[in-house]
Amino acid sequence: MQCPKCGGDMIDKRATKTEKQPDFSCADPNCVNEKGYRTGVWLQSKRPVPSKAPQSQQTPRQAKWTWPLLAATYSRALLIAKKYVTASIEKATTADILAGAHTIFITAARDGVQLEAPKVPAETAQEPDETWPE
Repeated sequence: MQCPKCGGDMIDKRATKTEKQPDFSCADPNCVNEKGYRTGVWLQSKRPVPSKAPQSQQTPRQAKWTWPLLAATYSRALLIAKKYVTASIEKATTADILAGAHTIFITAARDGVQLEAPKVPAETAQEPDETWPE
């Protein structure tokens, strides 16, 4: 193989090359590229290059949320966070409430929410045990 830059001989480096090294490099150490490295040639990979699906095969994702519903969900998350964070932290800051609201909002947006807790059938419902284990 001839060097594309100087026309001299190339050295076959395929047996010892690493992932980023060229398959062939110029035998002349003074033949360098614009970055100062010895001129090299990379052979085309035998692996097929993955191509993107044509535009006609791609289907647009439908939005899960409307802006008013998203705003209402965040507002509700903020109210819930304020109620529970201020009840559990004596000197809760605005940052504490916002952190709680963000956590609630992310969970609601990702997993969805139910307006009411699921009903447990009466025969399987148990009274909570108020005693601590010794």
